Amino acid sequence: MNRKRIRQMNTALLRRLTGRPTAEYFSGQPLLERLESENYIQRFAPLYDGTRLRCGDVLELCRPELAELSGGEPEGGWLRFAYDFARRQLFPEKEAPAAYDAGAVFFLSLLQVLFAAEREKLPFDPAWDLAFLSEAEAAECACGASYRQMLRQWKREYVYEMMRLGLEVTPYRTLEHIAGVHHIALTCGRALRRSGTAVDLALVSGSAAGHDIGKFGCRGADAKRIPYLHYYYTWQWLSGHGMEHIAHISANHSTWDLEFENLPVESLLLIYADFRVRGTREGGRETVRIYSLAEAYAMILSKLADVTPEKERRYRTVYTKLRDFEAYLHSRGAATEPGPAPQRESR
Repeated sequence: MNRKRIRQMNTALLRRLTGRPTAEYFSGQPLLERLESENYIQRFAPLYDGTRLRCGDVLELCRPELAELSGGEPEGGWLRFAYDFARRQLFPEKEAPAAYDAGAVFFLSLLQVLFAAEREKLPFDPAWDLAFLSEAEAAECACGASYRQMLRQWKREYVYEMMRLGLEVTPYRTLEHIAGVHHIALTCGRALRRSGTAVDLALVSGSAAGHDIGKFGCRGADAKRIPYLHYYYTWQWLSGHGMEHIAHISANHSTWDLEFENLPVESLLLIYADFRVRGTREGGRETVRIYSLAEAYAMILSKLADVTPEKERRYRTVYTKLRDFEAYLHSRGAATEPGPAPQRESR
């Protein structure tokens, strides 16, 4: 990593710490002046070794600054505290500010700058990266303004950084699921749009990125009901920031929504993508990957040993509708698997 890029990252970190809404945590802190004079980011350059950054490795290099800001270490460690702090930014709780909040903001801001540089250096990975729309693409969408608002909140509330921390402090791979769903939905959506089908890509990208964000709002007694309640919390976060159009698509991504007629294509793309990105659990750890539609359906059937015939029938109906939608995608020349695009049908 060259010196110019390191200086740019150092400037980005200082700008993040002194801008809204984080400046209140660092008002009058002599730490900021020292970070600027020492070109602080240089300390983390050795971590860019061609592999993904680990939050734990970053933590070890910034412990002195966290101790200076907070005077100690929170119970459970900094990784867990920063993860929970970020969750509280999305879904605030009624509690007094903690003595370690400034350290959490510093650590999350640092991760944000370091992960941005990581995306420049490593090839795109659909399980770790979300390739959001360009400014030009968003400008062409009816929901472009809401989409830009979502991206601002995504950065302001450390959503990506929270999900990366979650990979290290929880047994769940929520980032990999959300990133995979976003990749499939947006890839198919772009292909449909190129074929002449009217698709609002801002709705597709925004709803896919946000569709499971409500899982981070399920705490306490709600934590045991995540499969049922995360739709509500997803709606709460998106609509609470003035993104009702994205919230409508994002919060209604259950496969049972396919039982209704005349769903918009953006909803179909999200439900289709969500059906194909599935996790398996072994030894208490989750593994997530993208499956074909038929493989995903077979996985679901294998888990339905004790399910009622009625529910099995409903799943078969869901699969049939998604298979019809996939056939439509193929007829428009949209590839749903790696390899050459299907031949577009002429009718």
